[in-house]
Amino acid sequence: MTGALLLLVCAPVTAQETPEQMRASLKSMVAAGHGKEAKAKYCNPPADPKLVGPCRVIDDDIATFENAEKSQIPQGKSLFNGGDYVRARNVFNNLKSEALQGDKQKWLGYIDRMEKGRAAFQGQRIDEAVNNLRPIASSGDGEIAGAKASANQMLDQLFQQQMTIARQKAGVKDDNALREASAALDAANKLKPGDAAIGQVRGQIQQMSASLHQQVPPPPPPSPVDPCKANPSAQGCVKQLEDAINTFYAHNYKGAEDQLSSFIANNRVTPRVEGLAYFYRGAARLSQSALNGKQEPSEALADFKEAKKRGLTPPGQAYVSPKVLTAFNKA
Repeated sequence: MTGALLLLVCAPVTAQETPEQMRASLKSMVAAGHGKEAKAKYCNPPADPKLVGPCRVIDDDIATFENAEKSQIPQGKSLFNGGDYVRARNVFNNLKSEALQGDKQKWLGYIDRMEKGRAAFQGQRIDEAVNNLRPIASSGDGEIAGAKASANQMLDQLFQQQMTIARQKAGVKDDNALREASAALDAANKLKPGDAAIGQVRGQIQQMSASLHQQVPPPPPPSPVDPCKANPSAQGCVKQLEDAINTFYAHNYKGAEDQLSSFIANNRVTPRVEGLAYFYRGAARLSQSALNGKQEPSEALADFKEAKKRGLTPPGQAYVSPKVLTAFNKA
């Protein structure tokens, strides 16, 4: 027994295929989808007289194999368009024919996009969903009508979800809620760029933001400019300061700032009146920054300091925003 094993191990190994091995290899290569490669290797010309017969019918064998695989493609397409991506992938992965590799890669690419797109849809990952589903949804390939409808449906559902969030948050008078509404609109715009509903809700957000940072005009203060009348050197200052303050309460903060700057520069008035002008100019500057989502400007705080130096007692919450009074007290 030992001697037989020794002879077996030591027997010379030849790389030359026997005719039977060549016939078997030819057959297996055709069955694996490599018929053209087998034909080139064994039949041009036949590598052995025993291969003449198989080589004579190899084109028929290749065609028969390809036709058998082609017959599976409609099933794969149907599974794909029906949303059964696992079984569809199995069908296309099993295509071995060299002539069908282009179709195989095309459909596997479609399947990959829909699988990733559906997972992103379920996970609410907007960017990933758009990147994978939109190429399917906008495709002109008539063979993927079912998948195209599914992709459009998922994109529309995501769009409606984001619009619902945006509409709900746009009605809340709170900066954080308005930021969330804007973020939802940005996501919705990725799903349906330029949709008219997006512009409508964005307008609501802007209106709510303006309302949030504006003061409701109260009745004119009973005597904010009366001290001006006591100063003989300030003829006409009452009207100028009244106009500036009324401009402020009309929410024209830039106009009020300009009028008050002119008043401060060009009128010699009592400290209290001058303090009132500094106060409203600071309030106008602070309101402009708040509307633009910026921090308190140093110029506004400087105005409040000047008003304090002149002994000003600011109007109450009935006349100005609590944010203005907070900034004044902090200055």
